[in-house]
Amino acid sequence: MTIYLDRERNLRQAIRVKIHPETPFETLEVIEAIQGLSVSPDLFHHDNLRRFPKRLKGGKKKIHFARSVVCADITAFDRLLQTLAPG
Repeated sequence: MTIYLDRERNLRQAIRVKIHPETPFETLEVIEAIQGLSVSPDLFHHDNLRRFPKRLKGGKKKIHFARSVVCADITAFDRLLQTLAPG
């Protein structure tokens, strides 16, 4: 499974992770239920998300998009990885 880490630093020091935009709703519910994790309701768009699908967002060309998950700390990040791991 492909995920992208957002290297942008912020004051909260949260870890931002981009996951596949078509992650099943059931998986998103499980992620939301884990303490320290939150899924943004808005989709994140960026050219560098090359392994994810594209869609039109206001412009004339399609751009890659993803769902954004915010991990409060490294422990929450570990729980996210365990949740997304196959098997």
